[in-house]
Amino acid sequence: MRKLKSSSHERRCVLNNIKDSHQTAHQSIDTLQTIVKDISKNFQRIVIVIDGLDELPSHLKDLRATTQILDALSRLHRDIPNLYVAVFCQDTGNIGAQLKPDVEIPCTASHLAPDIEEYINSELNTRTWSDPHLKNEVRENLIQGADGM
Repeated sequence: MRKLKSSSHERRCVLNNIKDSHQTAHQSIDTLQTIVKDISKNFQRIVIVIDGLDELPSHLKDLRATTQILDALSRLHRDIPNLYVAVFCQDTGNIGAQLKPDVEIPCTASHLAPDIEEYINSELNTRTWSDPHLKNEVRENLIQGADGM
């Protein structure tokens, strides 16, 4: 038990030291890679989750920025055996193509459509409708507009 506490304390110290030495919110990709490599030496497993890679701010939306992020993640994944990376985004072609060599679990409109339909139906059923045709029209427009997402 003492070893576990010591190990936990050491990990907290490592994270605090890294946090203290990198106070600015915007770091270069190289700096972030160094931070992840430093952290990985002290943990059995590191998980990086990126949601909305296809929704980068407008000043980063060029293909170059996305490619740099994906290249950095690939290098980290290759260099750190205990690193797991999850990227969630719509497949915009270039992102999907760059991720293909690694494990890919598709989450497409066809996978999500039944869940979205169920949610829409349950929400529409909580409301009172004087005209059932209007309810069906709203339902169809919402499902079509959601396009599975």
